[in-house]
Amino acid sequence: MKLIFNVSALMDNYNAKLAPGEPRLSQAKIAKETGLAATTVFRVFNNQTTQVSLTTIEKLCEMFDCEPGDIFRRIE
Repeated sequence: MKLIFNVSALMDNYNAKLAPGEPRLSQAKIAKETGLAATTVFRVFNNQTTQVSLTTIEKLCEMFDCEPGDIFRRIE
């Protein structure tokens, strides 16, 4: 089993709930609104990191109004 980030799915769900014409959420917007570095957001979205700080997890949870377990997904 491998643990990966599920942030792309969270962003897709977020964008699906927006009304037509509302600006879509992007990685750049997530970085700006959370205060995370754009490179951190990119690495999380592309599963290019093996470590992530609790602060990053907390900020993503606040952004998506979710629990830490929602940020991750286990795959085989």
